[in-house]
Amino acid sequence: MGPYQPKLVEYPWTKDGKQNRRFQYSWFSQFPWLEYSEAKDRAFCFPCYLFDKQPSKFPAFTVEGFNSWKRVNNGDKCTFVHHVGCPLSPHNMTKDKWQGLRHPSRHVDKVLNAQSSQEVLANRLQLMTSIKACKWLSIQGFAFRGHDESPNSLNRGNFTELIKSWGDCNEEMKKVVKCSRKCQVYFTESTKGDFEHLC
Repeated sequence: MGPYQPKLVEYPWTKDGKQNRRFQYSWFSQFPWLEYSEAKDRAFCFPCYLFDKQPSKFPAFTVEGFNSWKRVNNGDKCTFVHHVGCPLSPHNMTKDKWQGLRHPSRHVDKVLNAQSSQEVLANRLQLMTSIKACKWLSIQGFAFRGHDESPNSLNRGNFTELIKSWGDCNEEMKKVVKCSRKCQVYFTESTKGDFEHLC
């Protein structure tokens, strides 16, 4: 639900030397991560409170609470501005974690499930092409790999060259088939029967 940001008729005054100071409601719009405790009359950083490691790096904003109000409207020396820091500051890291928690669509399981049907079809085509190539080479009794499978080689082995030639004949297949070492699968005599069963 986010940080607790109550709009009080009047925030409590705090004696600071010869002056009385208090929390200002307008600070919430300037620093949306800020939350205020009515019981303690102190300000806290909501994302740092949730995600800061123990022991806390910011006890004034996570454990004790902050109430030195004269240090807020202090230009470049503003404590809240210093707490935010640079884009890679600990505060901004905890803020990113908070944003991830707030938006379920960013959760890992949602992102993984968002794979489009087009990507699924492309992956199936790539897999079936590899399976067909392996099956054909196994039936013919040809070797899968060559002596030099480096990208600069003129003959990278039967498996890679067969898939490359199929890709040259079919534009759809050419888009999805990646002729790299990561898609090369090696089969021994003992696995040929299992492979033919899959096909």
